[in-house]
Order: sequence, then structure tokens, then C-alpha cells
Amino acid sequence: MIKVGDKIGNIDVIEQISDAGWYADVFKAKDNSANNVIAIKVLKKISDEERKRFERENHILHTLKPHENIILPLSEVLNHADNIYYLLELADFNLEKYLLANSDPNICELLDIFIQICNGLKYAHSKRIVHRDLHKGNILLKENGNNRKVKLSDFGLGKDFKFCLETVTTSYIPLRAITIAAPEVLSQIVNKDSTFESDALADIFSLGIIFHCIFNRLSVLYATRIIELKEKGQELGIYLKGTAHDKRKKFHNYVMQTFDLYELKKYFCVLIEGVDEKINGKINSLISLMTEPEFKKRISSLDNIIQEVITIKNEIANV
Repeated sequence: MIKVGDKIGNIDVIEQISDAGWYADVFKAKDNSANNVIAIKVLKKISDEERKRFERENHILHTLKPHENIILPLSEVLNHADNIYYLLELADFNLEKYLLANSDPNICELLDIFIQICNGLKYAHSKRIVHRDLHKGNILLKENGNNRKVKLSDFGLGKDFKFCLETVTTSYIPLRAITIAAPEVLSQIVNKDSTFESDALADIFSLGIIFHCIFNRLSVLYATRIIELKEKGQELGIYLKGTAHDKRKKFHNYVMQTFDLYELKKYFCVLIEGVDEKINGKINSLISLMTEPEFKKRISSLDNIIQEVITIKNEIANV
């Protein structure tokens, strides 16, 4: 297994990035041939399914390059001494670390970060690619002086509908992102006959919770309830490939009743100190549209989301 201190051709492995993914390790490395610092992503679980997932992620990143808000792949999938890896650009930190390090961030800067997240996702959706694993750890930031660029990463659970590259079970579980997954993902109902539109709307639900989380931590009560729902689904075998559609439908109804019972939307209400009540209302209204439990009623236009956030940002800047 590749480790710190290894040399792969002209590349020196410098250090392991602490927030490595669940099925791959990510290292900081020096490419001596180009004299620059890069990242190297190494597959941890060598199985046919995981290798296909790894190759699919690399394919998706190449499909999306170059876009300023999506991490740039620097190689195809490579093999060295039985290690499967590929090279990509190096970011400075993820959104989770940024928010922890900035306890009192500038509101307009947060809105700008969110607009960039939306732009990256909009581009992916325009290529008929859904992410399916959006969370603060997969949203990277790269700084160059005062210029801060968002980079969407970790498309390991992504799906390319243009080429129908679905090499893993359609009954997927966004592991680190389970507490911000859409209700239909928790119940797996949309993945019986998965469509681009339904999976894209699941991305928007997660995006809505990310919008909430840049201002407030996610409610512990809400997160606990979602984990309970996940465990209930596992108990019933909902997450297993080939689960009968009627069984999924029954569990979907259970999930929706639970979301109603616990009044989902109240957990996503933000109150930003020092910001006009009207602006707080607009932010909460937008979060509500993105996190609508019934996916067919959820806002679907990223253009409309982006425009509304730009309007909010301009109103704050002009106060």
C-alpha cells in the first residue's frame, strides 16, 4: 500500500491528508517532473466492485474537466506495485474545516462559497451527472491570496446518466452524508427505477442542508432521527440490492410519515445575527424550497437558486 515517504516514478508522497475518503486514501505529493504539489488518491479496498467505482469516479472527473468549481484530475487510473491510484489537483482544506476555523465568518463570503458550490453542481447536472454524496467534507476550498475557489470532489457515488455507468448497486448509501440525504434516498424508493431527475433532486436536498449548515450546525435531534431511520432501513433489508419494490414503497411511506411527525423543516430555520429579518426570511424560504420532503415538489432549478442567493448577497452588501 502506498504510504508517506514512498516514491512513485517522479512523484514523492509527502503526507496523508487526514480526511481521506471511506474507500480511498488521499495523500499530498510532490511531482518533481512538473515541480508542483498535487494530490494522489489511492484505492484502499481492492475488489472488482470498488475498482469499478474508482474508475468511474475518474471517468466522471475527466468528463467534467475543466471547470473551476470541480476538482481537476491530472491522470487516468494508474497502477504501481499493485496500488491503484490517480493524480489530481490539491486543495487547501474542506468546507467543514473552513467553518470550524472561522467562527465568525463574513456572511457575503459564505454566500459566495455557496454560489460556487451551486455552479459546480449545475455544471455536473448539465452533463447529466449527479453527485449523490454531497456533504461538507466533499466540498474543497483552494486559496490563492484573497481568491477562494470551491472544488466539488469525491464523485465515487456519482452517476453518469449520459453513458449509464452504473457499476454498483442502485441502492446506494451516502455514508458520511447520511444525515443530509433526501428522504427518498433514505427509503431507496427512487432507486428502483432511477432517473436523472429524481437523483438530481436528491442532490438539491443535500445542497439545501449544506446551505443551512454554513450558518448553523445541523440539529443533533434531526441527525439522530435520520440515523434511526437508516438503521430501521438496514433492519428491514431496504439497503440490499434487489429489495422488492413494494417493500421499498412501504418503507418510503414510513419515512415520509416520520418526517411529518418530526416536523422536518423546523430544524433548518436559521437566524443570522446582525442581518435584517427580511433577509433571514429569504434564506429560510430558500432552504425550505430545497429541503421539501416530497421530491416532486422540491425546487429543481439551480439557476433560480443561484439567482436568489445573488440577490440576497447584494442586499446584504448594500446595507
